Amino acid sequence: MSRKAIVLFCTIALALSWGIQFAGLQLFGIASPKITPFLLVGMWSPTLLALAFILLHRPARKGVVWKLGNPLYLPVGITVETLTAFAIVGGFVALGWGVSGWFDFSQAGVAISGGPWVLGKGMQGWPLFIANVAATAVAYSIFNLVATVGEEFAWRGFLQGHMTRQLGVRWGIFILGDF
Repeated sequence: MSRKAIVLFCTIALALSWGIQFAGLQLFGIASPKITPFLLVGMWSPTLLALAFILLHRPARKGVVWKLGNPLYLPVGITVETLTAFAIVGGFVALGWGVSGWFDFSQAGVAISGGPWVLGKGMQGWPLFIANVAATAVAYSIFNLVATVGEEFAWRGFLQGHMTRQLGVRWGIFILGDF
């Protein structure tokens, strides 16, 4: 794909995605659950555009590098993300930069007072709390996967191959990383 086609794709993709999300924000505001479809469609619009480019622009077909990775890495990814989130919250609390309004930790277990927990809230022993964290992490990772695949197919699976061919690996990935 030519540089001109890459710029055209990026311009349309960003304008489309941001336009859809901005319309949802203007209509409903960020706190309304009615904005969710706008955010999902906005995140999937780059992939829909990439599919249109693939169908209508022959050179676009040669750059697709999308392939599924090893599913054994999924538990590792979920675990790393979950531990990172708890480490950040723990660090903020330990440094006095914030408080945890959802958890009250004790030797007997954890009292959960807020948040969207799959196995519920209330006082939980440590084994149940750990299971609750794991179940919630898996559930929300699957939910977020549905949304993020819409962007990742377009930017990584479709555009990255074209960008690295045109600009080289270093600059292609560097510039694409800003999207």
